[in-house]
Amino acid sequence: MIAIIDYDAGNIKSVEKAFQFLGEDTILTNDRDAILSADKVVLPGVGAFGDAMKKLKEMKEVFNDEKAINLLSDVENLRLHGKNYTDWEDNLIEKIKIQKIYDFDDIMNLSHLKEKRNLAAHPTLNNEYDLYRPTQEETLFFIKSMYKIFVKPPFFCDDIIRKMDEDVTSRQNYFIGDYFKLKGYLERTYLSYMNEHMINKAIKAYWKFVFRSSINTDCKNYWELNRQVLGIIYEYNDSYTSSYFNNVINYSYLNQIDTDSDTLIKMTYFISRHPEIYQVLNDENKDKLNTFINEVNNFTYKLIAWFPNTTPDTHLSSIELPHQDWVEQINLNNNVMNYLYTQTETRLSKDVLRKLCIKLYKNVNFYYESEDRFYSCIEPFLNDFSADEFIEIIESINSNHEHYENWYQRSHNDKIYSVAKGKLPASFNLGNYPHFSITES
Repeated sequence: MIAIIDYDAGNIKSVEKAFQFLGEDTILTNDRDAILSADKVVLPGVGAFGDAMKKLKEMKEVFNDEKAINLLSDVENLRLHGKNYTDWEDNLIEKIKIQKIYDFDDIMNLSHLKEKRNLAAHPTLNNEYDLYRPTQEETLFFIKSMYKIFVKPPFFCDDIIRKMDEDVTSRQNYFIGDYFKLKGYLERTYLSYMNEHMINKAIKAYWKFVFRSSINTDCKNYWELNRQVLGIIYEYNDSYTSSYFNNVINYSYLNQIDTDSDTLIKMTYFISRHPEIYQVLNDENKDKLNTFINEVNNFTYKLIAWFPNTTPDTHLSSIELPHQDWVEQINLNNNVMNYLYTQTETRLSKDVLRKLCIKLYKNVNFYYESEDRFYSCIEPFLNDFSADEFIEIIESINSNHEHYENWYQRSHNDKIYSVAKGKLPASFNLGNYPHFSITES
């Protein structure tokens, strides 16, 4: 027995007659017990157009989307006043196509579904008088394709990038200082619904926000936020971004950048994470970037500018320490040093970084350098140094008066030795280093 659920809507009688034509035993009912005792249950439907109309209504009521407002008005007039009852369905699909509310492949699947739905909803016989029956494969295909369409949030229309930008910037205070909160929100709310076209469009838009901010003063107010968003989008899907950079058409856009020092600093950071971008820059922009890195009065940026070299390890192993001619050149940015440390998780050797940190700490010529280098090169990496490296650090402090005469050096030594003593060999004698003073315990 096949139970056809009677909910007083749709072409229920047509469904019942179709089963009778096939010789099936049916019952049209809304009785709970009859439905539960049936061998099969059929819930007659009318396709996915109700969902499409609800989606448009939500776009209108929640987001005041102009396209949705106009489209709803046109379709509603056609539905109420059209001569053919199904004209509005055809018109809806056509208008969705024109307004680019869905992707082209989604539109084609939607149109195909409508045709197949009409064959099933209005029993159709072929030349052999056989009733149309969708195959299992067709049914699964439509379920999957329609699910992909209708789980998209209602604001995924042509101006998605503008809506995403407005949303994120309005929440700037919520995301400040929490990269992973921003990343999770973007992936959950936007990126998981975006196809390759949308991803590439977002990269283009945010590249402009970050590296062409001079053309829009508002972008400068959200510069750091936009930089993080660009990185998150870029890293979200490697297959999308790799295809983006394999497309030579996009190279010209990437070469449209501001050349002020702040922008070039941001670009140095970004390209250090994504060195493939350096390869698509034209010679003029490569020269501008390289000149900036070589001339900037901050040695830190030279450390992360490894993209012209083969690998980060090669770059840091061969880097020459600057001449100690001015304070700006010898100061190190703690954020950059911490950034270098994060890179040891993927592309940079910890051994290479530790050796560099020790080298920087040993080559101190001013007492204020000693203070700065401890916090930038030693303290963040204390738990990673080996016994031999700790001995090298202790020796450098003992032999350099800019270290051991530093007002705060004893507290630094206490921190160093508290970790080092658990790694140093039993034969190690602290008495051999009289200038390495610690608080007696």
